[in-house]
This record gives sequence, C-alpha cells and structure tokens, in this order.
Amino acid sequence: MVRGAGKRRGGKSKKLEEEIIKIIRGALARLCSDSYNVVSCFNLAFLESMREAAGLGLKPPLFSREAVAYLYEKPPMYLRPDVVGRYVEAVMEAAKSVFRPVYRFEFTLETRLVIHTKWPYLPLEIGISWHPIFNIPYIPATSLKGALRATFPNSLCELDKTALFGEQSEEGKLTVFDAYPVKWEKLVEPDVITPHYKEVSGVIHEAAADPIPLVFPAIPPGVTFAFIIGVKSHGLGSECVTELFNAVRDALRLGVGAKTAIGYGIFK
Repeated sequence: MVRGAGKRRGGKSKKLEEEIIKIIRGALARLCSDSYNVVSCFNLAFLESMREAAGLGLKPPLFSREAVAYLYEKPPMYLRPDVVGRYVEAVMEAAKSVFRPVYRFEFTLETRLVIHTKWPYLPLEIGISWHPIFNIPYIPATSLKGALRATFPNSLCELDKTALFGEQSEEGKLTVFDAYPVKWEKLVEPDVITPHYKEVSGVIHEAAADPIPLVFPAIPPGVTFAFIIGVKSHGLGSECVTELFNAVRDALRLGVGAKTAIGYGIFK
C-alpha cells in the first residue's frame, strides 16, 4: 500500500515536483524581497507560479510549504515592537473616550499559536491571520471574543454572559479589540501536520494511504500580546478589574485559536 504511494511519487513524478518547486522559489525570490508585504507578495507569487507551472499540476500544499519556509528563512521587515506598542497605546487612548473603564492586559505565549487557519487573504493550505498594513500576525477581535465567551464564568460581577458579550439583538457590556504582538524574538515559525488519508463519501480506505505533509505558519512561544477590553459606561465597577483580569487570564490559559485540544494557543 505504502509502496504504491511511493511509486506514484518516484521517478518522473519527483522530477516534475522539483521543476514546480524551482518555479515557486523563483517567484518568491523575485516578488518577496527586502521589506516585502506578506499578503501582497504571497498572492502575486502564487498567481505567477500557477501561470508558469500551468499544466504541471501545481497543488496548494506544495506552494504553502515553500511559502512558509521562505517566510521563516527570509522574514520581511516587521514593524518594530515599540512601534506596535505605540499603536496599541493610541488605541487605548481612543477607547478611553468611548468606554469607561478600559483595561490593557499583556500575556505571553507558552505554546505555539495557530489562528484563523482559513484566513482567506493568503494562498496557504492552512493560513494565519495576518495584518495587511502592519505586516505582522495578530489575533482578530472576533476570535478572541469567541474564546473568552466560551470560557468565561457564567456570572462576572453579577452579570451573565449575555449581558457581558451581547446577543444578536443587544450589544454587550464588553468590547474586545484585536490583540497585537508587542514583544518577540521571532514572530513566525513553520509547523507541520501529515494527513494520511483522504475521506471520500464518508469512507476511509486503508489501501488509499497517501501521507502528504502540510506545512503552515505558527506564532512561536515567547511572543507577548497586548489585549484591550473596553467596558460600557456604568457597566462594571472598578472593583471588578481583578475579577475581569482573572477571567481573561483563565481563558487564555485554556488556549486561543486552532488545535487548543492538543495544547496550542496557551498563554501565561
């Protein structure tokens, strides 16, 4: 069974793959140099690779593997942490004119973070939420709010989850902002999963084993994120800050993003 899969990839197939890889690497090198924008250049490189490799059978997993490796080995010129920090402070000050009180918390990743794997703006098999202007990964407010709502206690400062987070017809007391990295040594590293089977019509055949490694970007442990939460006026008393901090901390300890069941996305 596995030998059969090996034959499919041997000889002529391997030579073809090497030719496609050469095309992908050439496109990345031409379009993603110096202080490149990840979203723009990866999309352009994907389109150029597809055009040059027309008829060769270029598949997204192969482009993903090469693109993620390129991002890790030749990262763009990210915004400096202090510049991101100043932006976060500006958001904090602006939020104070709308919300009272506003809280800023900082937590550091203890395990890899995989966030927004189906992010539609990068041509990757398994993606990541990437800010198109700041050119850095971040945690979207929608993802963060969902994680907090799922793990918050049923009552916080005598308010239930509906009052805190709202519902379709009513706004909640809490407003969650995008979370940005403010301290790091490296921002992205490659990770990999290897599905062995393709499921067709709800059936998996052992003889169809065809392991294909999928390489994807992950945010490594050690990156510190800044989180901002605004509270509607007269919503919560200042004495609730400790209770709110503990609830956010406990939620982040359980994990944010994808693959939390196997230990990803845990903060400390």
